[in-house]
Amino acid sequence: MGNVKLNINESSLRNPSMSGGGGIITDVNGELVAAFYRQYRIRSNSEAEAFALVNGLNLCKQLHPYEVEVKSDSKLICSRWQNDSEVISPMRDAWDQGKSFATQMVIHVHHAYSEVNQVVDGLAKIGAQEQPIDLLEIQDLPCEVKGLLRLGKLGLPYLHCR
Repeated sequence: MGNVKLNINESSLRNPSMSGGGGIITDVNGELVAAFYRQYRIRSNSEAEAFALVNGLNLCKQLHPYEVEVKSDSKLICSRWQNDSEVISPMRDAWDQGKSFATQMVIHVHHAYSEVNQVVDGLAKIGAQEQPIDLLEIQDLPCEVKGLLRLGKLGLPYLHCR
């Protein structure tokens, strides 16, 4: 497989609280390759975002891409990755595992505004409440996430209504 794009996000109701993370992997044409969500128990939002990054990179590694472009709405996580900074103890092992993936594929981590990450925001919210799962087919995605993915692929704007 050539290049892929990994979008990640976390969800926690309070900081720290029960949290989750999720992500989608798309190919260069914007087609869904894989998706995931996980529950991270009680974590801060930065810890949950870091775990989502590592889980997403691990899933990417299984696909054997040459290059991975990661988009996250956490400026802290993006900055720590780009500057090769140390992280706090609760997420150090996972962070080191994520950094080790950089020996097997080229990884670029960039900040994305949360409006761009609505699809993975939906997966992260599910992850905070349900058992972990890796999804490999678009039909397996929850309806609301599937709809947002289709709108994004078409380049159509959408509103988040509460």
